[in-house]
Amino acid sequence: MTNDKAIASGKLRRKPYRKSKAISNNCRNHGSCPYCANNRLHKFELAKEIAEEQIEEYIENQLEQEIGEPIVSNVKTRLEMFVNTKEKLLKDFQEYLKDTRIPLTIRWELFEDFGEEILPTSSFMLFSEYNTKSEIEKALAKEIKDAFDFSRHEEVELAEVVIEAFVERDMSKEKVDQYKGLILDKGFFSFTYDW
Repeated sequence: MTNDKAIASGKLRRKPYRKSKAISNNCRNHGSCPYCANNRLHKFELAKEIAEEQIEEYIENQLEQEIGEPIVSNVKTRLEMFVNTKEKLLKDFQEYLKDTRIPLTIRWELFEDFGEEILPTSSFMLFSEYNTKSEIEKALAKEIKDAFDFSRHEEVELAEVVIEAFVERDMSKEKVDQYKGLILDKGFFSFTYDW
């Protein structure tokens, strides 16, 4: 029930609602309109943010006084530097392994020596007969499937695949080199067998 008649006749001395409050009662005080609620509570939200910042600053100051150095900011900075360095190292190492101007023997030796520490593990099977594009990859997938008896969710190192499946089967050096090149192009040290 509106009070328009009472306000117009002067019996009710109340200002009429203006703007969005006149259109919808959800936009009035204690209403459910999120836009209007944010407008009403803006200064309280700002005060809340300022209070949280002051609490964090106080805690950092307490830690600095207890230990004697700016620990939180120092640790954050060092961790950010570590993550950035690790990402750059991974990218550079993968590019180096894919660079065909460098002899395959040198690239493969680096892959075996440092791949486990630097390269990630793929969460899907890298060489599958179903998701490969080239005939060489399909042949490699078939060789892997025939040579190994993997249990589900087992982590398979690609260097072991080459050593056990190809070297012990007396394959030609050219074919083994093709497979090594494919493995180096993928940029992963191992994969999780999930078939």
